[in-house]
Amino acid sequence: MIDAACGRRLDLPWLADSTKVAPDDALTMREVCGHCPVFGHCRDFADRVGASGGFWAGTSYDARTRAHPGLGDVA
Repeated sequence: MIDAACGRRLDLPWLADSTKVAPDDALTMREVCGHCPVFGHCRDFADRVGASGGFWAGTSYDARTRAHPGLGDVA
């Protein structure tokens, strides 16, 4: 996603384990995602592939799995 806002903020831990992300970084990442032109595509991609970590569409993997039980389950 060439237009993704996160591509301009490589200083943030986008792919880190959510338990190791500082609260300030998580807040900043949510703000970056909130203004991203590909937010919906990012969210759909993360849901479709069952992303197993990282920060996608303003949400950590842990928060997404709480919102969508079963997401990321291995069949």
